[in-house]
Amino acid sequence: MRTLAESLIDYPKPLLQGIAETRGVRLVGGTPRQITDQLAAALSDADSVASAVRGLSPAAMTALARLIAARGRMTVATFARVAGVIRAFGPGRLARDEPWHEPANAAEELWYRALIARAFATTEQGATEFVYVPTDILPLLPPLAEGARPPISLAPASFPRESGPRLRRARDVLLEDACTLLIFVQAHAPWAWAGAAPDSPKATFSWRERDLAALRAQTLEPTALPLLLYLAGKLGWFRLDKGRLRLEMRAVRDWLDRTRQEQRRAFFLAWRDAPDWNDLCHVPGLRCVETGWRNDPLLARRAVLNHLARCAGGWHSLDSLVTAIREADPDFQRPDGDYNSWYIQDEATSRYLRGFEDWPRVEGALITHLVTGPLHWLELVEVGFAEKEKGKEDAVFYLTPAGVWLLGLSREPEEPAPASLQVHDDFTVTVPPVARLWDRFRLARVAVPLPAPDASTRERPHSAGGRRYRLSRDSLARAQRQGLSPERVLSFLQEASGGQVPKRVAAALVRVSPAPSSPTGEPVAPRRLRLRRLTVLQADPTLLQELRGRAELVHFLNQELAPGVVVVDEKSLAALRTALHKLGYAVVTH
Repeated sequence: MRTLAESLIDYPKPLLQGIAETRGVRLVGGTPRQITDQLAAALSDADSVASAVRGLSPAAMTALARLIAARGRMTVATFARVAGVIRAFGPGRLARDEPWHEPANAAEELWYRALIARAFATTEQGATEFVYVPTDILPLLPPLAEGARPPISLAPASFPRESGPRLRRARDVLLEDACTLLIFVQAHAPWAWAGAAPDSPKATFSWRERDLAALRAQTLEPTALPLLLYLAGKLGWFRLDKGRLRLEMRAVRDWLDRTRQEQRRAFFLAWRDAPDWNDLCHVPGLRCVETGWRNDPLLARRAVLNHLARCAGGWHSLDSLVTAIREADPDFQRPDGDYNSWYIQDEATSRYLRGFEDWPRVEGALITHLVTGPLHWLELVEVGFAEKEKGKEDAVFYLTPAGVWLLGLSREPEEPAPASLQVHDDFTVTVPPVARLWDRFRLARVAVPLPAPDASTRERPHSAGGRRYRLSRDSLARAQRQGLSPERVLSFLQEASGGQVPKRVAAALVRVSPAPSSPTGEPVAPRRLRLRRLTVLQADPTLLQELRGRAELVHFLNQELAPGVVVVDEKSLAALRTALHKLGYAVVTH
């Protein structure tokens, strides 16, 4: 954009005189260029700029703040939505009407004080007219951040129905699924390789699809899995060991051993402050097409959180929140007002969503996703449905005490004491919904999970019954292979249950030995052995290391039997051979 002197050069004389009068500058005459230079020198004085800003109306102050937040320029169409249209006057009408005495709106107020100017610039869409703050005036403007985001106000909504799916209680879905993820990696050490999608951190890993599918089937909220894996990477939970994912136990225990409030806060802050997690590209129904354009996820996320902070107390309509933000702060994620250069598709139709008319499908969908997705998964909000009109319902939300605290509006709320594990005579163990995740993680190492009585719903682990596990000979043998003796298992159960381990279970754990008998003392079938033929891939150790480093091959290569010799699954042999040929490796079969 231009300096003030460059901006004034084409102004007609009556407009220059009007600006001078408005800013209290006395012009002494001369050529048009001399008048322009004289006026520009007076108006670019720091004291003159400060005086001009102090005299602005609240609406003009807000418009200027929005322009500053947009790095000093907006398209004319966008600025008109914020501040109004600058009326067009010829020199004669300017001299006759003197509109600077009664500006029609905030835009004219800024225009006749020479705090803004207009010019064309070349963009991907061709020549586009912009409103801008002259480059030598912009550094002289005082901070106006408070006016950049006008407050919103929402009317309370009716309470949602309690029955059926009408009320989705916030149940720490992301925390519970995080524990499931850690248990899965601890038990299976899934195959993975270092890699990062464009909106992912370097600390993340790519998984085999079948491992992801197995994990997804165990989660309460499968759609939250990408965010969960991102946060796990941010918190440093995993490391790669010969192609397999292992837990970094120091980081894992540090998180598991905290209270739920602290765990929730760690996740919230990692998500809130993440510049490389792009919420927009995870909105259901939208597809971000990579063409080099970039948005700022932090800018959008913090803007929505700031608006949400004004919704504490009672239930509010989600549609009303979206509408209020559109009216008060429509450009919350596009401060330059550019609605044409982002390549975002509607997944259902493949239509590119461009122009301000598609705001509800992009910005509106993002706001809805943030409230019903990450903020709900972390128990900052509850979501439900209330009756809007006869026969119609409205999605509503409520900021929980944890949400009010994490948004900086109150002190940390009191948290109920965690529930103890319940050990039963039949060697089953119940994990109540509010039990410590550290206890659940440790129990999963020594017991096997039992299916819920109603296995058709994912909400069962949060029901009154909680999750259920069983101590068995196999699970205890697995624990012993990990260095956990029956005595240590008993000690853990005593600690986690508050000393409420039935005598029968305690006695059986003390008696456990490698002999083929179950913890209940009942006879068991002889342990069975299985002989299998192995298919191996043999190569020079250096070459083999090179193969393990290729993302296309790593999931084919299993346990290393000896230097340069790895096990290959017979079912994958043909696919491996094809992949090797495509990469230019010769395969010889003996």
